[in-house]
Amino acid sequence: MNLTAYPHYNTSGFYTALRSGYIAFNKNGLTMTISANPPNVFNLYSFVAASGSQNQLRLTMIGQRLSKQLYAATYPLYTKWQQLIELNYLNIDTITLSTDGSSEFAMDNLCISTSSLTTTTTSTTET
Repeated sequence: MNLTAYPHYNTSGFYTALRSGYIAFNKNGLTMTISANPPNVFNLYSFVAASGSQNQLRLTMIGQRLSKQLYAATYPLYTKWQQLIELNYLNIDTITLSTDGSSEFAMDNLCISTSSLTTTTTSTTET
């Protein structure tokens, strides 16, 4: 969301999370998912977040690879204080971000890297 186009949000937590001029948010409090198609994976290092309107909003993040949960964390978010979320979730193909109730949160400065997860096999022969 380009917040300069929505000046009425200037007293909300959306502005609190703002660093770059644009934010991502979970409209209507819906679960947000970021994913990559196999064999691609990504590393999610960090992002800045704030609650849109509810103090002590609980943000839960679950990192998975091939539908297996590898990581989980929950952080409280506030409307007037931005939180640096440092996850360092490595080699995942999906992250889900959800809030309690139908509350919105905003994020900015999402730091990720992408790659292909490859498997190396070595053949041996017997003589």
